[in-house]
Amino acid sequence: VFLSYNWGLERVNAAGEKEYSTQAVVKPLKQRLEREVDVVCWFDVGGGMGAGQDLKEEMEEGIRKCTVVLLFLSDAYLNSANCQREFAHAVRMSKFIVPVLVHSAGTTKAGFASGWTGPGAEDPEWWRHGLRACASNAHPDTREPLPWSMLQHFAPIDMRVQGAAAPDSPPELEIRRRIASRFHRGDHIVHQTQASYARWRRTRAKVRHALAKRRAGKASALFPDQPPPST
Repeated sequence: VFLSYNWGLERVNAAGEKEYSTQAVVKPLKQRLEREVDVVCWFDVGGGMGAGQDLKEEMEEGIRKCTVVLLFLSDAYLNSANCQREFAHAVRMSKFIVPVLVHSAGTTKAGFASGWTGPGAEDPEWWRHGLRACASNAHPDTREPLPWSMLQHFAPIDMRVQGAAAPDSPPELEIRRRIASRFHRGDHIVHQTQASYARWRRTRAKVRHALAKRRAGKASALFPDQPPPST
């Protein structure tokens, strides 16, 4: 299981130690998932990478080898170059995604909310917040549009409710259930996931084709073909 998240808001906890708001939720959750669901989690602090290893290469390898990608979504996540790379790579590899909406503890140094400020699962268009809250909507390396629309094929789990970060909370139990069902019903879920990605890619191709035709039509109207000058 690959845990993809932005660290969140830097703060000092009750013990007087520096911590980050989202990491403080994800780190103990990782330990409980490994214990309760019997899976191995890729985590960027505490065993995901060793000293001196290249972050981008390790990220790509972690996603390539994983079965499930947990996305801990926040406005800061949407605007983090590393998180954008992780999400785009998960989509490119057609991975089974579990979107988790994170509670905001405040605004990060980069100027973005440390939590998801958009709607939750009650809104079928919840994923469009990714398009609105992401400042560039372009991959940091390739500049291609980020595939936030793929999120519409995965129902979000809302951890913004009170007590959601506690052990055995309803959101955590739902995370465990989805991970376990993915492993126990592997072939069936793989087929469903690949079918969802195939539908999304077909739809995206049609939209891009329609936009290209529309742009070509406008160009023709602005610069109509002129007859050759008479001699």
